[in-house]
Amino acid sequence: MSMSILYVEDDLVQATLVKALLEEEGHSVYQLSNGFAALEALKNSCFDIVLTDHYMPNMTGVELLQEITLKNLEIPVVLMTASNDVSLAFSALRLGAADFISKGQDGKYLKLIAPVLSRAVEKHQLQKRAHQLSRQLEYEKHISYTAMDALSQGVAVLDDSLRIKYCNPFLKKVLKLESSQKVIGAELKWLVSACLEVGRINDRAEVRQAHLMVVALLTGTEKSLRLYVDNCIYELRSSAVGDLGHVLTLADITLQAEHLGALEKVIHLAPIAMFAVTKSGRIVLGNLKACELLKIQSPDKSVYNLNQFLPSKYRHSHDRLIEHYFQNLFDNEAPRAMRGGLDVELLDFDGDLIPVEISLSGIEMQGEQRVLASVVDISHRKEAERVMQQAHQLTQSIVEQSPFSIVATDTEGLIIAVSPALENMLWYEKEELVEKHHATLFHEQGELESRASLLSDELGIDFNPGFQVLTEKARRGVVESSEWTYVRKDRTSLPVNLTVTTLRNEEGLATGYLLVAYDITQQKRASEYIEHIAHHDGLTGLPNRALMQDRLHNAILRGKRQRDCLAVLVLDLDRFKRINDTLGHLAGDQLLKTVAARLVEAVRESDTVCRMGGDEFVVLLPDIQVVADAELVCKKILDLVSKPIVVGANKLVVTPSIGFSLFPDHGDTTEELLKHADMAMYHAKHCGRSGFKAFHPDLASGNLENLAIEQALHDAFRNEELELYYQPKLDIASGKIVGVEALLRWHDVERGFIPPAKFIPLAEINGFISTLGEWALRRACNDIQALRAACDSDIRVAVNVSPRQFESATFVSTVASALRETGLPPNALELEITESLLMADSDAVKSKLHALDRLGVVLAIDDFGTGYSSLSYVSQYPIDVIKVDRSFMRIEQKQNIAIVSAITAIAEGLELEVVAEGVETVAQLDFVRAKGCHIVQGFLFSEAVPLAKLASSISAIEATTKGDVYGGVSSL
Repeated sequence: MSMSILYVEDDLVQATLVKALLEEEGHSVYQLSNGFAALEALKNSCFDIVLTDHYMPNMTGVELLQEITLKNLEIPVVLMTASNDVSLAFSALRLGAADFISKGQDGKYLKLIAPVLSRAVEKHQLQKRAHQLSRQLEYEKHISYTAMDALSQGVAVLDDSLRIKYCNPFLKKVLKLESSQKVIGAELKWLVSACLEVGRINDRAEVRQAHLMVVALLTGTEKSLRLYVDNCIYELRSSAVGDLGHVLTLADITLQAEHLGALEKVIHLAPIAMFAVTKSGRIVLGNLKACELLKIQSPDKSVYNLNQFLPSKYRHSHDRLIEHYFQNLFDNEAPRAMRGGLDVELLDFDGDLIPVEISLSGIEMQGEQRVLASVVDISHRKEAERVMQQAHQLTQSIVEQSPFSIVATDTEGLIIAVSPALENMLWYEKEELVEKHHATLFHEQGELESRASLLSDELGIDFNPGFQVLTEKARRGVVESSEWTYVRKDRTSLPVNLTVTTLRNEEGLATGYLLVAYDITQQKRASEYIEHIAHHDGLTGLPNRALMQDRLHNAILRGKRQRDCLAVLVLDLDRFKRINDTLGHLAGDQLLKTVAARLVEAVRESDTVCRMGGDEFVVLLPDIQVVADAELVCKKILDLVSKPIVVGANKLVVTPSIGFSLFPDHGDTTEELLKHADMAMYHAKHCGRSGFKAFHPDLASGNLENLAIEQALHDAFRNEELELYYQPKLDIASGKIVGVEALLRWHDVERGFIPPAKFIPLAEINGFISTLGEWALRRACNDIQALRAACDSDIRVAVNVSPRQFESATFVSTVASALRETGLPPNALELEITESLLMADSDAVKSKLHALDRLGVVLAIDDFGTGYSSLSYVSQYPIDVIKVDRSFMRIEQKQNIAIVSAITAIAEGLELEVVAEGVETVAQLDFVRAKGCHIVQGFLFSEAVPLAKLASSISAIEATTKGDVYGGVSSL
């Protein structure tokens, strides 16, 4: 979104830098040096937003904000200053600033300016729209009351305490009240009394009983009541208005009651069978056609039940069905027809089966609820359907089982049906063809042109190279087979034998054509297809792993004979999985195709580019003499692949990490060269990604150690050697343990204790972190739910979530499943996510966080403060807890004191819970408590302990800190 920005900044260097950055983003920037000039510009020009520095001569940014507010200039203002004063930020926000940006020394705030301005403009537009909608609502409310005043139906609106808020003129007229009589605020009982003064409600004339009936109407126990006034009958109904009250309506149904009698006569003489039944199934009305169909007397002369006329297979569920119909027809607020066209069988009085179609609807007859059934004898239709179904099944079976490609078209050649054999032969899906393409789609244009020329010579008529070339002989009544070339979906071709037949209707007119073909080179086609699939990647068309290994093997042999060098490049795309998970696999596939094309463009024709699978590629470079030659190719690949790629509506920038090895310096076998290039590629990733590295022997030793740890980690997981330890979290004020954090621990038999910092990053790289994360989540939920039940405790467990685990499309459902299976309440689970994940500002991240919030779990930002940049982004997410990183507990450093002060101030302003990690001394405890942080964890109270010791550890901590946490801490 392009914005028109009024930028107020007296620092010329700062102004020039920020203006250039914003204009690079496509925004229009008008820069002024002081607030007075800005106010004058706002009078004469239109801007989308004002971005202003705070500390300026003559007028500060806050004073400019106040002037804009006083002058009622509806424009968002964003304040930007190098000050770290949190109170200034909150003062600006309270005065109406759209956002506040702190200028950091590292310049990171420059990347935030454009997104912050965009969000501020969007927010301002939304607020403006909300104000417009509010005024529209008031207008519509006025229109509604005006419309109800004109209704020829009584309306009374009651509030939630059953007092009258509105009463229209018609209702006053029915109750014979003076038009000027004030009824607003009167209680429901007064309204009931007013009704009984002019008539009676149902058969009640006593106020108390009538009031109870009206209350039952409001609560839904009664569906409607009748008010009899003079010679008129009024129906009284109620509708709830959410939790705000009720609307009572009074409708004149005098004519409706009179027409009911006439309706019964119409039903009696209807040309189709109709009968009405009660909830118990008793038939209380049956017209002449119904008596004739079922061979019974009129129901007013004999007693019949619907069960008598139902075959035994329906009787078992009859009572439940009738009850279900009545409930849906009458118990809902808006009665509706249950079903129409229900095909069943009935038994007549003699026991003969009759196929019928029944339509059911609700009807009120003489004040009673009934189900009215309309019954049509469909014996003739069923017989015709049976014959047609048999014919259709036979035809369908022939088409589906036929080994031939069958295409049915209309007279113009539009495809209207295809057989499964065609889909298998030409690799199209039926949905891609039917009603979308003509039969000429399968033919080469050149062949159609040559056949058109031959047909013109044969028949002496000029033919265009189109569908008529295929069908002209069939249209003339000649059925012949001829050889054609069919073109598959991937534009490869195959020869077929094709027969075309004209389809005609009963009058002999042509309605379309049937094209039947079979492959006459099946073995050749299959061989070519298998050859292609076996050696090429189906997505990119590049050589696959098998062909790559064959070419690498031959290149090594040639290099040994001719004493030539060879380079092997292994590369994959950085963070490709995030693109796949965010935009979907179709977008990922399109991205891979583009990268493959750029790789081919980056190398020589004699080089080979292969796709190994996923986002991993291998490039073989023969005739490479020195390392510099390989590095030159790597740089070219980096430049080409890193250029933006447009996928749908998204412009993506992906970077490769490349590693390479040289023959014969780094190996003389296929396995060695690929393995060493792969090691170099992973080294490039560890060095910051988006780069390239050559293999060095030192990589092999380090990689072997990491490989050994990775394998041992998998073995430890399978052998259930991993454990969860729990570190308690203490409420300083009460001295109670309110929660624990689950921490993964690994004691290896050979290596001893392996710190998480050693194996967690490896698990992140190889993707095993998702499996570990899900296991830890489920185990923590199960452990703490068992502890809560055993100790009658309500403690909460915090579980760390890695970014890679969070990116999984099934993460939210996995959390829901863990809670459901273990029985742990959602509010007893706290998920700790990293601050960097939030700074990505991704729609997918927002969607998952809001889904987890709706699930009821507690959301925490772990290591808060390490990536702090903007005061406003935290409020955009449903965050409940901020965890202050342990690095800020070094309180001897002044900047740490300032940062913690700012964090607690932010948390207080956003009403968030703050947890201090790494509290190890009483001085640190005094510090965080003074700053308003009441939840702490750290070695001062307890290290992480296994589940078996957790209950006793909690008891010991609470006993030590009971009454006076400071006194208790001193004794630790």
